[in-house]
Amino acid sequence: MRGLCILFFYLFSVSYGMAQDSTALTFRVRDQGMKVSVYPVDTILWTEIANPIRIRIKGEMKLGGVYMKGGKISGSDSTWSAFVTENENSAVLTIYETTAEGAKAVCFTKKYTIKKLTQPKIFVCGVRNDSVIDKFDFHKKNHISAFHPEWKKYLAVSSFSMVYVKNGKKDTLSTPGNQFSLAMREQIYQLPMGSTLVICNIKVMMPDGNNRSVSPVTIFIADTGRSKVGQ
Repeated sequence: MRGLCILFFYLFSVSYGMAQDSTALTFRVRDQGMKVSVYPVDTILWTEIANPIRIRIKGEMKLGGVYMKGGKISGSDSTWSAFVTENENSAVLTIYETTAEGAKAVCFTKKYTIKKLTQPKIFVCGVRNDSVIDKFDFHKKNHISAFHPEWKKYLAVSSFSMVYVKNGKKDTLSTPGNQFSLAMREQIYQLPMGSTLVICNIKVMMPDGNNRSVSPVTIFIADTGRSKVGQ
């Protein structure tokens, strides 16, 4: 009887030790899998622009594929761009790893909300659309700016045009950058009080590096005489 007890204890110890070894081995294999980080961390994709997505990978497994349901994604290595439209409300990013056996396995998913890209708000020498501005402010401030309310940041203005009426004839002047050219300012100073300026063909640099056309704004000219001080 004592011999049987010893034998049973021995078999139980061997079985328990093998179970411990198997568990430890499984843990080590999982630890060697691919770890994925996706930036930016927010969950919004915008229409009309290329949304930059950076993918960082750690581990021994190789990238097996990057796909997006509800949108399109293109790129390579760590740099990708996602494109979405208003036809969908959401999109799902799925990243696959290639296992040691050559199969593909899902290792990361992320759901995004799709939002329509709103236009930046244009300010002409500090004032908004349908505002009155003094000729002196064109000399003092001399620029237009674009502020995006969603991102709460100013975007670079690449170019714009100015449409005005002089002696009953409509004319247009254009300039690169966000400042009024000398020719533009000369024409503004000659316009009578109450004249209308239309700032159009406004190109704004979006975060994806592409220029986007923005709706024109209308400004009304006032003349308080401040622009003549010192003359």
